[in-house]
Amino acid sequence: MTDGGFPLPDKPIVQRNQNQSAVGGSDLSNTFGLCIEVKRQEQLSINTWWQQCTKAADDNGEHPVLLYRQNGKKWRCVTLMWAPVPAGGQVQVRAETDFDTFLNWFEQWVQRKLVQGDVPRV
Repeated sequence: MTDGGFPLPDKPIVQRNQNQSAVGGSDLSNTFGLCIEVKRQEQLSINTWWQQCTKAADDNGEHPVLLYRQNGKKWRCVTLMWAPVPAGGQVQVRAETDFDTFLNWFEQWVQRKLVQGDVPRV
């Protein structure tokens, strides 16, 4: 079976990292070079979570992504994105998006990685 011309694996590629507490890393594994932290808490600590996420991303040479939500609210995403600057060029900034925007971005990220031949081990 294929999706967009790429073969689909027999089992899910992205999986919960059950050993994160013991060995570190992010909440999800095999995420095509993304370090994804997932938080579902009533009390928001976005800056603290972001520091945890960026440290894990730096340690593993990955791109940081923080997904979070409170009860009764929608999921949100914090990540690094490139923004144009008036003098020309771009600067990397921390940005927050809704979950649908993140899903679109994630799909494009994965497509680029697959085209480049950068497929996670399963």
